[in-house]
Amino acid sequence: MKKLPWLKFNVADWLTDPALRGCSPAARGLWIDLLCTMHRSARYGHLEMNGSPFTPKVIGRLAGISESEALELLSELREMGVFSETDDGIIYSRRMIRDADQRAVDSANGKKGGNPQIVKDGDNPASDDGIIGGVNPSLNRGDNPGVKPPLKAEEEEEEEEEKEESNGASAPPAPSLFPDRKRIRPEDVAEAWNRHTELPAIRSLTAKRKKALAARLKDQDFRDNFTECIRRIAASPFCLGTNDREWRATIDWLVMPDTLVKVLEGKYDAAGPSKPASAPPRPPAEEPPSWREEWERLRPRDLAPPSWSHVVGNGFSGWLLERSETLRAECAEMEGRAA
Repeated sequence: MKKLPWLKFNVADWLTDPALRGCSPAARGLWIDLLCTMHRSARYGHLEMNGSPFTPKVIGRLAGISESEALELLSELREMGVFSETDDGIIYSRRMIRDADQRAVDSANGKKGGNPQIVKDGDNPASDDGIIGGVNPSLNRGDNPGVKPPLKAEEEEEEEEEKEESNGASAPPAPSLFPDRKRIRPEDVAEAWNRHTELPAIRSLTAKRKKALAARLKDQDFRDNFTECIRRIAASPFCLGTNDREWRATIDWLVMPDTLVKVLEGKYDAAGPSKPASAPPRPPAEEPPSWREEWERLRPRDLAPPSWSHVVGNGFSGWLLERSETLRAECAEMEGRAA
């Protein structure tokens, strides 16, 4: 592969990657130096020399720091999962390797005239001046005088960067980040998760998590849809803590057998389970009626209202009881006379 004098650098990813932002400024400075060194490596994206890994002593010399400082900063980057390592201990950048693979595919398509899904035999004949239609076929066959010849790989790369800038650097990652779904590793799933800053960041990709992710990646459905699953989890209020337990989704929950199907079926979408709404407030209780209102409602029509001294001294209920006993005695006396 032809070496490029420039390095493709996504500013938005650098500024928003939670694993990288969790490192110290010194560790981030060392990492950008290592990226530049890996860009010039014989095996692109790998920090090696003649097939052997760079030692902390060599890395310290490259960065202008001591060996102990290099060891400390490398340990910090490793703990945050910023880089990966081969079985031989060679540090490599996952993003640079994916970019190189995609660039090779684009270059091969460019030599054939562009996207193989667009350019077909006989669909885009040459114009009178011999120019082939390339990646921009005319709507009317044979009538394409303004179409340019196929672009070179370097020119295609520049046009792709201009498109990314015009579309906005903060656009969500698309599944095309993983053109070869059979080569996806647990580190790639963790990186896709950490791209969504709303989710709890993966601080350490432990051996247990790697084993669980590797097992799930054997499932074709998971490999094809895990990026969409993560995107929907990040957009779900329920998965972000809006529930009665304030539970939040984690990478350990993602690898459970039934999580993918439930998320893709919309069980946790914004209109799905959420914190139950609180009951409407009760109307204020009515004030109890005054003693005079109660008296007017209950008293016999020929009974005079109580005096103020009765109300203050014995209370209204006491006065009413007293009057009831008096009335009862009067009724008994009247019945005795009638007999």
